[in-house]
Amino acid sequence: MKLAICPSAICVMAILAGCAPPTDVIDLRQAPQATRDAMLHVQILPLGTPAPPGVGSVGPVSAYGCGPSPADAASDAVQQLQAKALRMQATAVISVLFGPGGLGPCQLGYSVTASGIAAAARGVPPTY
Repeated sequence: MKLAICPSAICVMAILAGCAPPTDVIDLRQAPQATRDAMLHVQILPLGTPAPPGVGSVGPVSAYGCGPSPADAASDAVQQLQAKALRMQATAVISVLFGPGGLGPCQLGYSVTASGIAAAARGVPPTY
């Protein structure tokens, strides 16, 4: 039985793919202050919390966060959810679930994933 040797480019790609976050990450350091202010108005509602009245689903949204503590990583994931929901013209993210981030780009810190359903006032067209 022969052992297959991994060509160097394929090995590097496989290793880097294992370190990538499970979803895209928005660089909020470059976000304008108006965007940061608007993000604060996007509600994050955990699974089991009723949706605000008059909203409907826009689509799924997921986020990844890093931080020096689990709470900081979760806060970072919430900001990512808010930014992504805002891009979808959503006013809330409902049925939000948090989980461990696993392997990813967080160096010497904690990682958290978050996912939910972006919701907007009825009549707002979906972004897909």
